[in-house]
Amino acid sequence: MKPKKKSKKRKGLSSGERRAPAPLLVKPRKMLEVFLFSNGTECTKWAKRCLKEQTLKCGITVVNRVPLVHAMRVCLKLCCRHYFVKVDDDMFLHPRALEFYNHMLNHAEGVSMYACCLWDFFRETSVFGLKAYHVDIFRGLGFRADNLGRVDRTILEDLKGNGSPPLLDGRSLVGVHAAKSAEDQAISNEVWSKANQRRVRRERSQPRSYKDQYRLSRACIGLSSKVFGKSKFATYAQRGY
Repeated sequence: MKPKKKSKKRKGLSSGERRAPAPLLVKPRKMLEVFLFSNGTECTKWAKRCLKEQTLKCGITVVNRVPLVHAMRVCLKLCCRHYFVKVDDDMFLHPRALEFYNHMLNHAEGVSMYACCLWDFFRETSVFGLKAYHVDIFRGLGFRADNLGRVDRTILEDLKGNGSPPLLDGRSLVGVHAAKSAEDQAISNEVWSKANQRRVRRERSQPRSYKDQYRLSRACIGLSSKVFGKSKFATYAQRGY
């Protein structure tokens, strides 16, 4: 007869004692739903590619050729999450941009609007681009357009009057504001000059290709560190929460 094998006792546990189960990792709630605003331009496919490559998978709805203020109202009607993120077809996002937004909004729940910057290669400057809107707050507040058909200025005015200040992070670059053709960019500059009542400085007459700008959106963390030094997004992405 074969001798019976002795059962090995776990170190540190007395007879009859059970080891405590490992603590469960609490996953952050998914706070976001994405709406891609498209005018049917060539850069739309690159914006879609950036969204498909996000580490945080969110529902994506494409809103085609709808006036801005009406498109914003469509988002409020269709969104099933706490926040909707408005992505224009010329926004090429870093793969961890939405994950970072979700992380920040889990820790700052109730913020009316959260916004970070994009790098504009045509103007060689950062611009507030990617914005997340609190659905319940804006369902009560609504959206209205200014005399140029835009909503950014009126949103800030209405939030100030409502006592719901937005959270604006001007040091975190989460992607690229893609430069279109020189002609399209000249029109954009003219519109923004009127909106901001100042002349927009034009640095590049020949924008980079969409493919190049897509590649550079993957390197925006390094660019953010070079331009601004430390930023919340760079710290988040490099540490890998």
